[in-house]
Amino acid sequence: MKHLKTIAAAALIALGAGTASAASCTSSFTLGSMGPPGGALLGNTFKSAGDFTDCYSFSLASDAVALGLTLEFDVGSILNIDITKISLSGGTLASAVSSGVNAWIPGGTFFGFSGLGAGTYELAIAGSVTPQWGLFNHTGYNGVLTTAPVPEPETYAMLALGLVAAGWTARRRKQNA
Repeated sequence: MKHLKTIAAAALIALGAGTASAASCTSSFTLGSMGPPGGALLGNTFKSAGDFTDCYSFSLASDAVALGLTLEFDVGSILNIDITKISLSGGTLASAVSSGVNAWIPGGTFFGFSGLGAGTYELAIAGSVTPQWGLFNHTGYNGVLTTAPVPEPETYAMLALGLVAAGWTARRRKQNA
C-alpha cells in the first residue's frame, strides 16, 4: 500500500511538471521536422489587448543553426503589438536560451540560435498587445524560421587545404615571373 501511494504521488508530480511549461504558452503550434535544412512560417493574430506567449515546437535530425524574422502588422491602429522576448528550449540545450530582439527594420524582429543538436525544441515568442486608436481591430505578426546544417570539420579542412593550395600557386607564379 505504501508503494502505491508513492507511485501515485510521483505520477501527480510528473503530471503537474508536464503542464507547468504548457501553461506558460497562450497558443501552441507544431512545425514538425525542420531538417536541417528546413523552414516554416510563423504567425498569429490578436483581436484584444493582453500579453501573449506563442510556442512553436519542432524537431531537428542533426546539428543546426536556427534563424528567424518576424514582422508585426497593425491594421487600423486600434491595437499595437510589441514582441519583447524570443527564446528556445529543449533538445540539447541545458536551459532556455533567449535571443536578443534585434529590430533593425521598423516593425521587424530578427533572431538566431546556434549550437543546436538533434532533438525536439520549443520556440517561444512573447509580447504584448496594447490598445490604440483607429478603425479596425486586427493586429499580429508573421514570420519565418529557417534551419541550416552546421558544417562538418572535414568541410573546414577542405577549405583550409584549398586556401593553402591557392596561396602556394600564387607564390609560385610570382617567383616564375
